[in-house]
Amino acid sequence: LHVRLGQISYADAAVMVEQSRPDLAETQRRLVITRAEGVPLVLEELLAGTSDASETVADTVPESFAELVHVRLGLLTDEQRRVLSALALIGGEPDWSLAAGVTDLDEQSVWSAARAAAAAHLLVAEDNRLRWRHALTREAVVAELLPPERSALAVGAARALLARGGEDDESAAADLLAAAGDRRAAAEIWLRQIGRDMTKGAMRSAEQRLDQLAEEAALPVQVAMERVRLYTLIGDANRALEVGAAALELSTGEDHAELCLRLARAAIIARRWKETEEHVGQAGRPDDARSSVLLAEAAHGAGRIDVALDHANDAIE
Repeated sequence: LHVRLGQISYADAAVMVEQSRPDLAETQRRLVITRAEGVPLVLEELLAGTSDASETVADTVPESFAELVHVRLGLLTDEQRRVLSALALIGGEPDWSLAAGVTDLDEQSVWSAARAAAAAHLLVAEDNRLRWRHALTREAVVAELLPPERSALAVGAARALLARGGEDDESAAADLLAAAGDRRAAAEIWLRQIGRDMTKGAMRSAEQRLDQLAEEAALPVQVAMERVRLYTLIGDANRALEVGAAALELSTGEDHAELCLRLARAAIIARRWKETEEHVGQAGRPDDARSSVLLAEAAHGAGRIDVALDHANDAIE
């Protein structure tokens, strides 16, 4: 059951303020309640960030939650901010095991950053964990980054995740690389995952992810190759041939040869023997055993048994 909570009323907000900060002046109370816009989480944070006195009362109350995080980040050194920003980009709870690898800092520097962030009320220690005070805190830290900073940290975080090597790490790394603008590197990871999906028999998942990659136009030849493989595996050989033929002119080198051989396999399924031979010839890989196997199957399908035997023997050799 999901319950969507609405904004609290001005009166309820006033009760929260009175219970949390009875020391505040009336003007400060009104400013906190107004700027929190009925969101209890923001109200709590604005109360924590409101100072007791100032020449100008309005200056004692942060304008917004984002400004509050901005002020708190200002209490950190550049090195400490880099650690916190890298962890914010990775997402979820801070993964301290990755911090040193992402920022190229030693462990002592990482823990110094953690202590400083906790002292600045950006992190909170709870249940033997050091986590973000709120998910909004993490989002506000990310929002503080300039585009070049964000890209550089995202690439570093992606490399650290890939080095650790978990499947979830790989997915997170792909998302980070895409956010950093390296769509090609992200697509290569997604294609590996799609290949594993097909190996496990998760064809529907593989198809959905391939459709998404096709729309993004990242690595079009490689995406087409995997779509040919997918449609061949599920028995839709005609669709496999259609998709592959459209990408054939774009392919070069090893990708071209691999695409041709996959098209030849689809042609076998479709019982299009001559087309199989044409694709094997286009592949230009006579020493690849798959070429001989495909030619043997095509010849056998066409009733040319002697030719099929010759190609079968070539494949065995």
